[in-house]
Amino acid sequence: MIIQIKEGIAENDQKMKETLDECLKDNEKRMQEHEEKVQGQADHILASARHIEQVAHKAVNAHAVVLGEINYCISPHHETPANHGLRISRP
Repeated sequence: MIIQIKEGIAENDQKMKETLDECLKDNEKRMQEHEEKVQGQADHILASARHIEQVAHKAVNAHAVVLGEINYCISPHHETPANHGLRISRP
């Protein structure tokens, strides 16, 4: 009777170890899949950020060009409809 109980405990112990091993392997697999997914998302975010940075630089450059054109147009040395062909020299 005691031998049967010990054998039952040993079998139970073995089944629990096998179940725990399976759970551990499953968790490791899920964790790896999750890490790959997160890395893919991070790569996408970084690529988007680089693109946004490039677009922002282009916008700043375009803005600078427009401001330069505006400054040129309102310069007293430049003929505009506002000064009606009169050139004004600065002191």
